[in-house]
Amino acid sequence: MLRSFLASVALGWTLVAFSPAPALAQVKILGKGPGEDCYKAAVERRTHFAAVDLCDSALLVETSTRNRSATFVNRGLLHMFGERWEAARDDFDKALALDKRLAEAYLNRGALALYRKDYAAALTDLDQAILLAEDRLPQAYFNRALAREGKGDVAGAYQDLLAAQTLAPAWELPKAELKRYRVLSSGG
Repeated sequence: MLRSFLASVALGWTLVAFSPAPALAQVKILGKGPGEDCYKAAVERRTHFAAVDLCDSALLVETSTRNRSATFVNRGLLHMFGERWEAARDDFDKALALDKRLAEAYLNRGALALYRKDYAAALTDLDQAILLAEDRLPQAYFNRALAREGKGDVAGAYQDLLAAQTLAPAWELPKAELKRYRVLSSGG
């Protein structure tokens, strides 16, 4: 079976140009207050600066390292939704400066690199997200599949999509992406 897979994996030509949006991950804030409002804005995918102001307010009063790093991730997502790429990258970097083990920061920074078609940077961050992720592992594999495909590693992309589907069987995105692939037998 593995030999058959390794023999050849081919993409359907009609859908090669289609690239789905990467999966993103908000970080839940512990407790009530402006940090929770920032989190909710990220969940709702708001793009206006008033949503960013919620996160700014949270950062003025938040003292816990965990909540501060989560707020930077959530504010980074708000910047991404508004296509403010550099501000988003800065916030993901700030989150990681506070907590190098925050999988969501790597996942989202990798997604940002995907949006910018910087597949090498995306792979670096998504490899780290996979090492650290627990509940976001399917999203990390899905995003890494997009990065691998962008770099021309079709077999690796296929394997990552299978991993995402196995970890989250009800999630439709990996299923839809896998339909673009055709595994050819080597005949042996």
